[in-house]
Amino acid sequence: MRHVLKIGILFLLALLVASPAIVRAQQAVFEVDNVATVVGVMVGVAPDYVGSDDYKGIAAPYFKYTLPKSYQTLLLRGTELSFNLINHPMFRFGPIINYRPERNNVDDDVVDNMEKIDSAFEGGAFGGFEFIDKDNPRRRASLIFSWMHDMTGAYNGWLATGAAKAWQPISKNWDISLGVSGTYGDNRYMNTYFGVDETDHQRTGLRLYKAGTGMRDISATAAIVYHYGQNWHFGGGVRFMRLINDAADSPVVDDRGERNQLVAGIGVFYSWK
Repeated sequence: MRHVLKIGILFLLALLVASPAIVRAQQAVFEVDNVATVVGVMVGVAPDYVGSDDYKGIAAPYFKYTLPKSYQTLLLRGTELSFNLINHPMFRFGPIINYRPERNNVDDDVVDNMEKIDSAFEGGAFGGFEFIDKDNPRRRASLIFSWMHDMTGAYNGWLATGAAKAWQPISKNWDISLGVSGTYGDNRYMNTYFGVDETDHQRTGLRLYKAGTGMRDISATAAIVYHYGQNWHFGGGVRFMRLINDAADSPVVDDRGERNQLVAGIGVFYSWK
């Protein structure tokens, strides 16, 4: 069984590296938080790009490893990899890296004629709090903030995200989760992904537009997980994201896409001690 699990982990990591086109879920729509070590995969649908009204299939690996007798955790969620450095039952802090796919060869012909936005590797840090019920670890809540900066020159800006989430068991085998989040982008990020410069205007006919620093979105997530015995876990989740401010007013969104964004997925996970 250990060899099978190792092969499975390597396969999921290979999926992330070799097939970034289908690993598009940068934030998981649900997780299995109450186990120390778990591996799994999620499949579902997500917008073609942020602001698109076209949807595509997604696949995303999930891997969590907690050091023995510790709260220090390595966590892979889709394209995002983080490591909690703090060995404390409540406080969380550590480095985070993320792969942001390129915007190219999209379904919308007009947006596809815009200049290509290269893929980006982002790096930064996260910190916050996690409250765990000692009597029932399945009952927990967290408040996490993260900051990431483009390290590869795709947009040369930064993003900050705040997310609150709570898990509540509703029966012996079932847990539900509710969460809210919001993302704030600087002017370089916002203008790269939502602006229309002179070149793009000439190529597409979209009106000139310059996006500035501000909140990009607010989101709400709902999820449910079924624990089948001690090792197997099955779940599903949906996230509704509303683009706001300059992101929502962009011609890429307002004229060609949709400010209301939906990500939905299901997954299977295997955990062990």
